[in-house]
Amino acid sequence: MLYGVKGIASVGFHYRDLRNEDRNDISTVVANVGLEKTFNKDKTTADAGFVRRPVESTFSSTTTYDEKLWNLGVKHLLTHKLRGRAAIYYGNRDWEESVLTGTRVLVGTRLFAIGSSVVKRTDQLFGYNLGFDYRVRKWLILHADYNFSRSNSNISALDSTEHAMSLRATLPL
Repeated sequence: MLYGVKGIASVGFHYRDLRNEDRNDISTVVANVGLEKTFNKDKTTADAGFVRRPVESTFSSTTTYDEKLWNLGVKHLLTHKLRGRAAIYYGNRDWEESVLTGTRVLVGTRLFAIGSSVVKRTDQLFGYNLGFDYRVRKWLILHADYNFSRSNSNISALDSTEHAMSLRATLPL
């Protein structure tokens, strides 16, 4: 621990044989690397990190993407029961399979593409999270979070913005 900075690192290789000739196998180096520093007699914690992982898509046109994200965060104990959290992240998603772009026209039972091209999809991702943790009892912590996420794709029809609110509870043992 240099200057009170803690480090964490896990690196590995992810391989998955999908046994399907129509889909790509997933072979990716995965990593989770981070640094953490505490201040103010352990009331404030700042962290920074990098995550790389394969993620299975929910879209039918693509099966997986390779996600690489950088993140920064801070947590601060506001009272002995209430903690505030804030984090930002930035990165990209590189999709495994190519996507057909252009206008599609259905004539009878046949699908035709006009002005089309086949491209590899890549998304730039940015977001932030704001949250609070409230310790009701030793055995019960309530969490409230707001998450904003913006994805800008090289295929403009696939750009997206997401606002999510969540309420959770933790029961520490």
